[in-house]
Amino acid sequence: MSEKLPLTMTIDEVSQLTGLKLNQCYQLMKTKNVPAKKIGKEWKVLRSEFPMWFENYMKGEI
Repeated sequence: MSEKLPLTMTIDEVSQLTGLKLNQCYQLMKTKNVPAKKIGKEWKVLRSEFPMWFENYMKGEI
């Protein structure tokens, strides 16, 4: 049986995936319309939409 990934990623996972520092990730969450939402004290990033958003961000389209 294959394991399913959670629907969301934490900001730590985003940092590891992108190679960005945590403070850079927090800044992106606050200013660049990342497919994410702050729930309580923690940011949750939609796993399914983040790769396309990040690709567009790296191309300078965001």
